[in-house]
Amino acid sequence: ADTLVRGWTVTVDGAPAEVLPIEGALRGVRVQPGEHTVVWQYEAPGLRLGASLSALGLAAIGALFVFGKRRKSALL
Repeated sequence: ADTLVRGWTVTVDGAPAEVLPIEGALRGVRVQPGEHTVVWQYEAPGLRLGASLSALGLAAIGALFVFGKRRKSALL
């Protein structure tokens, strides 16, 4: 039993399947009788955007550091 939150995807036998709400709070998937391979994957909503913004911020800090040193040495 695991909670139903945004970010979950599921495949059944390698094919995408629908994530279903179970009792309003749990996640489930419909399968036919028999043996199947069910794979759940979770990616936190906003993870890619957050990683991109972090990389952009680090690049900006690096640029300020490099150009700040160049400007300081030009003034000396």
